[in-house]
This record gives sequence, C-alpha cells and structure tokens, in this order.
Amino acid sequence: MITEAKKTAFIELVKKFEAVQDKFRSNGAWDTEPSWHFKNAMYRAMIGREFKPLDARGWELYSSVAGGSRAAAQLNTAAKRVANMVSKMNDKEKAWVRDYYGLDY
Repeated sequence: MITEAKKTAFIELVKKFEAVQDKFRSNGAWDTEPSWHFKNAMYRAMIGREFKPLDARGWELYSSVAGGSRAAAQLNTAAKRVANMVSKMNDKEKAWVRDYYGLDY
C-alpha cells in the first residue's frame, strides 16, 4: 500500500516536471516525444535502471528554437527527481504509479 504522503510527494514531483515542460513549451517540451521519455524514465526506475540524462536531441526538442540545452538540463533535473523516488518504491507503490500515470508497460 502507498501512503497518502507518498502519493502527494509523487504527484508534486510530477507537477514540477510538468511545470518545466510548460516553461519550455516553445522548445517542444510538451510534445509526445519528451512525454514519452519521461514515462520511460519512470519505467526504467521501476525495473532498477539508472536515470540517463538526455541532451536536447535526446529529449527530441525543437532544434530550431534557442534554449534547447537549458530546457534539456531542467527536464533532466525534474525527471531524475521523479525517477529517484520511483526507484525507492516497493512493488505495490510502483503499481500505484503505473495506474496513476497510465504506464502501460
């Protein structure tokens, strides 16, 4: 079972990641590709894999818009915080994350 405090902490970390996406919307941070990479970071954390920082190209941000490196750095920081939390969860807590966030793997 997952505590309400842990649920709240997880949701707040996800909201912080989404705030970074919003901040860099013009760089394509809200597109499906960066969202997929975020979900993949959570999945990797669930199976015990380390978080792998991505550059702007790895996040698949727009190459024609300035600020991609800064956007990637902030996306990495926010995603790593979520991944670190998920990696410390037990199986029931991870199942809740899968259901809450709609991870289908």
